[in-house]
Amino acid sequence: MKKLVYFIKTTLVLCIALISLNCVEVSANEDRAHEGVYFEDVQIGGKTREETQTIVEEFQSEIQEKTISIKAKEGSKPIQLKLSDFDLQVEKRDYAEEAINVGTTGNLINRYKDVLDSKNGKKIIKATYVYEDAKLKEAVEKVCKKNETPAKEPTVSFEGSAPTVTKLGEKGVKFDPEDAYKKIKEKISDWDSKKNLEVEADAEITKPKVTEDMIKQCTDVVGEYETKFNPGDNEKTPNLKAATGYINGSVVAKGETFSILSKISPCTTARGYVYGKAFQRKNGELTTVQAIGGGICQVSTTLYNAALYAEAEIVERNCHSGKVGYLKTPSSDAMLNEGSSDLKFKNTFDAPMCIQAYVNGGTIGFKIYSKENRPSNRTVEFVGSEQSSGNYTYAQLYKIVKVDGVQKEKTKINDSRYEN
Repeated sequence: MKKLVYFIKTTLVLCIALISLNCVEVSANEDRAHEGVYFEDVQIGGKTREETQTIVEEFQSEIQEKTISIKAKEGSKPIQLKLSDFDLQVEKRDYAEEAINVGTTGNLINRYKDVLDSKNGKKIIKATYVYEDAKLKEAVEKVCKKNETPAKEPTVSFEGSAPTVTKLGEKGVKFDPEDAYKKIKEKISDWDSKKNLEVEADAEITKPKVTEDMIKQCTDVVGEYETKFNPGDNEKTPNLKAATGYINGSVVAKGETFSILSKISPCTTARGYVYGKAFQRKNGELTTVQAIGGGICQVSTTLYNAALYAEAEIVERNCHSGKVGYLKTPSSDAMLNEGSSDLKFKNTFDAPMCIQAYVNGGTIGFKIYSKENRPSNRTVEFVGSEQSSGNYTYAQLYKIVKVDGVQKEKTKINDSRYEN
C-alpha cells in the first residue's frame, strides 16, 4: 500500500514539474505560439500573434478554392461545388491566443497531454467554419440542376452497308439536392482541410434505351431522300455541311421523338456556321436577309421527306413563308427557326432508328436505318397539290399507299400556305 501511495505521489510530482516547466517556457515566450503547435497542417510554433494571424488569413484564401465532390451512390461522374460558392469562412477565433496558451488551460491531465503533444509536434489547433445555411442550400440546388444530364444514346457510323456503334451510350443523372445538402453539412463539421470534401448523395440514374445489340438489328433503309444545291454557294454549303455533321450518327430509340434543333443548335460561327440567306418578314413584306446558318432549312426539308418515307409519326413540321426552289412536290418542305419552329418525328419501328446524313458534291441526303416491319409488296409515295388565291398559294401533301402496285390508300399529310 505504501508503495502505491509513493508511486502516485511521484507521478503527480513529475506531472507538476513538467507542467511547471512548460509554463516557464510559455511565460518566456508569452507573445509567441508554443513550440510544436500547428494550425491545421501549418507549423506555427514560435510565431508571433501577427504571424499566426497572417497564416490564418492565408488559409482562409486557400480554402476558397477547395471543392466538394458530389457523386452518386450508383456511380457517375462527380460534380463539383466550390466552398466559395456558399461563402464558407474560417470562424473568427483568437487562434494566436490559443497557440500561446497551450499547456496553461484545462485540468492537470489535459495540460500534461498538450505539453506532450506539442513536444511531439502533434498539437494541432483545428479551424472551425461558418456559413449561411440558405447560401449552402441554394448553391447545392444550383450545381445539381446545372449538372442534371439525360441519358445519351449511342452514336453510330456508316462505313459499311449498316450502322456500327462508334460510341456507347451514357447514363443520365439527376442528383437529389436535399440529400446532397444534408451530407455536405455533416462532412463540413469534421472536415480534414488537407483534402477536398467528398460526399455520396442520392441520385436518379437513367440508362440509355438503346444497346449495341439493338443497333445490330438496324440493317434496313426504311426511308431516304436527297435534294440538290449549288456546291459553289459559299454561304449555303458550309451551313449544310455543319448541320448534317451534327445529325449524322444520331440514334432514336423505339417510341422516342427526334428533334432536329436539339442536334444542330445553336447555330454559331464557333460551331461551323456562316452567314447565308434566310427568309424574313420586313415591313409586312417577305424578303431575304443574311443570317447565321442561312440555308439549313434544306437540311430539315430533306430529313422531313426521308422521315415521311420511313412513315415516322410527324410530331412537328412548319412550312416556309414562301415556296422553296429545290423541291418539286408541293407542301413537302420543313422550315426551321431557332426557338420557335422545329422538325420533330417519332420512331414507330420496333427497333431504333439510325440516321445517316451526308453532303456529296451538290447533293444533300439522308438515310434512315431500322428493322423493316412493313410488307415487301407495300409501297408509299407522296404527291402534292396547290391552288393560288390572291396573295397566297395553298398546298396539300398526300401519302399514297400501294399494295402490289394497286393504290389502297390516299391520306392527307399536311396543309401549307405560301406567299406569292
